[in-house]
Amino acid sequence: MKDTGFPLYKIRESVRFSFYEDLYILSEVLNGVKYLHDKGIFHNDIHEGNIILQKDGGVKIIDFGLSGKVIPRLGDNNNAIKFRMDEFQLRRVLMQILQRHPEIEESGNSTEKQHYALIKILLKATRTSSCIQA
Repeated sequence: MKDTGFPLYKIRESVRFSFYEDLYILSEVLNGVKYLHDKGIFHNDIHEGNIILQKDGGVKIIDFGLSGKVIPRLGDNNNAIKFRMDEFQLRRVLMQILQRHPEIEESGNSTEKQHYALIKILLKATRTSSCIQA
């Protein structure tokens, strides 16, 4: 029987992941989105309901109902905007992860604090650059 997994938002109802488990999930989602973008595909609906966790630790992106394939055209900025939507949605998922772990700023070990602070800096930097370019 195939392991279809469960949506991340459903699992979160009963499980609290560690900061690094959350980052692992996000890194797997980022790898999946990079793969899609490299193939010219945008998802356009990235959120915890469309992220599936499998029993073996696998992470899958589902629901491609709003996705599409980018057709390169000279001077067409719509393609960049379509990919930016995925980036915006990924930033939102990352912000949700940080909001789940506010204790790290107060009582986390020094490595966790450094990683947490770095992610906050990256979020701020990408928010600024995306707003300018989008």
